Amino acid sequence: MKAAYADVIKTAGISTVFSTSETFSNVSGSIYQIDDSDKRIWDRTVVPVVYLDGSTSTPTAIDYLFGTITMASTGTITASGNYLPMSVKSGFNSHSISESSDVLDITTFDNSSGYNRRQNGINDVTIELSGMEIPWFNDFTDCGKNTAGTIDAITDPVSFDMEASHGLVVNDYIRIDNEILLISNVATNTITASRAQLGTNKISHLLGADVFVMNITHFSREPFLVEIRPGGSSDDVVRAWCIVQTKDHSGAIRDLEQNSVSLAIDGDSKASFGQGTA
Repeated sequence: MKAAYADVIKTAGISTVFSTSETFSNVSGSIYQIDDSDKRIWDRTVVPVVYLDGSTSTPTAIDYLFGTITMASTGTITASGNYLPMSVKSGFNSHSISESSDVLDITTFDNSSGYNRRQNGINDVTIELSGMEIPWFNDFTDCGKNTAGTIDAITDPVSFDMEASHGLVVNDYIRIDNEILLISNVATNTITASRAQLGTNKISHLLGADVFVMNITHFSREPFLVEIRPGGSSDDVVRAWCIVQTKDHSGAIRDLEQNSVSLAIDGDSKASFGQGTA
């Protein structure tokens, strides 16, 4: 049992290279995990190159969600590949994670002893999140480019100019590169926005960077990586490649509005679902 602290959900950013200078530690037996906890979620489209005692070696298993490698023998492990930096998208106050398997009947005339015989078939996972602070799972629509020069990675709130006919208004959520901001003021074409609303990484943005506005009527059909930390702990962390199955918005008179989302596992990717230590 764990105290049900308010959790946050994280999603993956832009694939970033890590090199053989990264160190690994032995977890158990011949299983090794990369030491830098910020680099433990690996890009599933890039197969890491693994070195055992300085020579390339083929691992027997790779866990892309938790940055672990299983080797046939022990030694000093290094590897090169790509990791996915994670950033907070929203807080939420309730969640459920359901794992299930299709149970297949394999009973035949000659193996029956008076009871059905069964085996597990295809596995499935569904994730339900509710009480979302921000409906981060919606699509974004391109509304133009910033025309003010480079936006630094420090200023908060930040102000920048936009090309004409952008259509942005106060309280719009916008995305520049992989950063989410909340607009607090629109003066002619000058936009002022808070950078801390979703806890995303503050990064610099070049002149002419595309600005996207959140579209609250649609959600992405592409799979994305999510991380959930039940109880706020670094143990028993859930990571999964998901797609949005349903989303809801509700609220009674004089009550808090509430966003919720149902996520379905995307099995068309390596290491679709996993639980482990962050």
